[in-house]
Amino acid sequence: MNFISTKNTGLQVGSEIPNLIQSPELKEIHIYQSLIFFISVDCARCIELLPFISLISQNYNDYHLYIFSTGDEEINKEIRDYFEWKFPVITLSSKEMDDVYKVKIHPFVIISNNTGKVVNKGVVYNSNDMMMLINEGR
Repeated sequence: MNFISTKNTGLQVGSEIPNLIQSPELKEIHIYQSLIFFISVDCARCIELLPFISLISQNYNDYHLYIFSTGDEEINKEIRDYFEWKFPVITLSSKEMDDVYKVKIHPFVIISNNTGKVVNKGVVYNSNDMMMLINEGR
């Protein structure tokens, strides 16, 4: 099993997800019932995860998906266009990921419920890891 549960990385389970990210492409970020992925474009495991995110978006279409990426706007647009994603890929530095969301490792996901609280979090490498995290958070 590749899944790694992390207690010291990411916002604590039960805490509210801050709605602090401002992006010109987004008028509003729905922090409720969301899968928020954190990736670094310099991370091989993150790049390997990208095709699985397409499958995850299809299998969990009742969630809002967001990807926070260390890539610049041009790279993030290329990624989004390549995979034909309808959800946003937002530029966020590693420092901002840590300062706002307490994320120190990649690839990482935070799952929120319909009240905007963290229900689970962890390192995710594929769609099976995502399924386990979602099921654990229910």
